[in-house]
Amino acid sequence: MNPPEEAPSSFGRYLVWTLPAFNVLIAIAAQILVPRILQLGLSERDYTTYIALTSVSAYVGLGEGGVLVSLLRELSARHGAGDRAGFFLEARRSRKLFVIAALIGGVLATTALATQTHALGDRGGWFLAGALALVLAAMADVAFGSFQTAMLYSTGRFLVGQLAGAATVVVPMTSLVVALLVTKNLTTAIWAQAFAWFGLSCARGVHAASVYRSETKGIEPVGTTSPLVTVVGPGALLKLSEVLQTASYPHLLSVLAPAFIPGAIPARTYANATKLVTQQFVNLLQVHVTRELAGDAEARARARTNYELAATFLTSSQLLQLAVAAALAKPVFHAWLPNQEPYLATLLPGVLAWQALLAACLPADILFVATGHMRLLGMIRFVATAVGLATVAVTLGVAGRAALGVGLCVSAMPLFGFGLWGELSLLQEVAPPRWQTILRYSLALAAAVSCTTFGSHPWLAAATCGGAALVGLPRSARKLWRLIRN
Repeated sequence: MNPPEEAPSSFGRYLVWTLPAFNVLIAIAAQILVPRILQLGLSERDYTTYIALTSVSAYVGLGEGGVLVSLLRELSARHGAGDRAGFFLEARRSRKLFVIAALIGGVLATTALATQTHALGDRGGWFLAGALALVLAAMADVAFGSFQTAMLYSTGRFLVGQLAGAATVVVPMTSLVVALLVTKNLTTAIWAQAFAWFGLSCARGVHAASVYRSETKGIEPVGTTSPLVTVVGPGALLKLSEVLQTASYPHLLSVLAPAFIPGAIPARTYANATKLVTQQFVNLLQVHVTRELAGDAEARARARTNYELAATFLTSSQLLQLAVAAALAKPVFHAWLPNQEPYLATLLPGVLAWQALLAACLPADILFVATGHMRLLGMIRFVATAVGLATVAVTLGVAGRAALGVGLCVSAMPLFGFGLWGELSLLQEVAPPRWQTILRYSLALAAAVSCTTFGSHPWLAAATCGGAALVGLPRSARKLWRLIRN
């Protein structure tokens, strides 16, 4: 029998649900500072080199093969259902799987490093050693950091999990920024980031081990674990698509059109900032909904109500952020990256439309993962990313700097259609009423169409996104506030 869980204090509840916003501010600050320091403080070539290097280190995540999301779901369901013996078995196996995943990812990233010789090869041995150190730090993050994330979230330690996630962003990026400001040398900054990231990952591994011992103390590991193929398989394509989305677009540009990177990647960053709050809450709510769907009838009903509220609020808030981003694009780039300001009409329409489409379908990830449809979701995401990459490669010669935005917008279309279909049919039992789903997707589609006109009518794009957001935001915000208070 499970011991009763201690109810969190009011301060703890507020902190758990506001930390995602704090994490977003950290991420935005980092993504603003690094391009500005590198492009204006050093050179556009240094920025291109840094993007090429980070795209390579991101390939370490391919080795994980979806283990984290799959194991997190498995561990959350077993812990939420009170199956502590099964939880023990899965947790023990997960430690080994994360180490194996890190080793595989290291091989993949090192192989990808060989394709970046044009960007990295002429900077000397010390820089190349720093690049390998960054890959090693990413491996430690997968091996130790992922295990800590699985332990914390699956056992309901959401606050500590959020704090650990914030530290993972703050510590390495602060080290990079400080080193750049002090030394004005990219090589030194890469080494500083690698050391900070590796040290933090090791510390997270030590803490994860203590949580593991605490949760499994006195438990007899009887029974069997789920077949490995059912644990790794469902999340494999999901993870592959996630890594490809992060790494392959800048990697492709660095190989085919490196001159476009200083404008195209910051434009993607600018639009993607509107998704950061949504993504943070989607990650957190996946665990909540998974645990509740593993409970009794009352818990499952609560899961559906919470998702209905979350989907409306997250879509509306992201559309509102898009409206603000469209309205402020010109002054923001004028102050942030004035060298890219002349290209805004080319760079932004596609990436803004991309985020408008994702605003509707991204919350559906909560239900697809919670109900165990990760393999299907991963397949669609992989196909969408592959289509987007192919579109970028084909349109580079015609669209120029706009190619990345066109490709990303095209990649969102399968996700949009799949999310709508899923909520209306496959997930109907746990999804919101049909009319709410159709309204949410229709508003996002109208916003996406308006965003494609940003180049000639920026205020039309901003006004349409804002109007679509205000349809559902006030009511959902009031209900969300009551839910957090209670």
